[in-house]
Amino acid sequence: MRYTRTAVMVMLFLAFATLPVPLPALSLDLSSAARSEIAHLLAYMEKPGCQFYRNGTWYGDTKVAREHVERKYHHFAAKGRVASAEDFITWAATKSELSGKPYMVKSGDDAPVPLSQWLTGELGRYRKGAVPPRNE
Repeated sequence: MRYTRTAVMVMLFLAFATLPVPLPALSLDLSSAARSEIAHLLAYMEKPGCQFYRNGTWYGDTKVAREHVERKYHHFAAKGRVASAEDFITWAATKSELSGKPYMVKSGDDAPVPLSQWLTGELGRYRKGAVPPRNE
């Protein structure tokens, strides 16, 4: 059986594309302080009474919102884009990659604010020691 050059190239591409490639360790470039800050921010997203806005819908299940942002964090960390808590906020907790719309959060009766702003404020409090460290 004879294959065209294009067919051989496609077969080689598919063979190599399906090989298991180990992802870089997500915490390889992160300091322990950055890992702790990100873990705190993810846990903070499960604050009772919060609602999260994504792509035109408000979600009251804080665990689902946290899991979505955490998946995005792991995705961008594997690409080497997350080296700090600020990078985490920028890449994983600012906007939808699909629609480009910002993520929003509202706590109780407070007015909605961008999730990135909300998390940046919490990060500042955490760094000042106003928030007790979590044992994650």
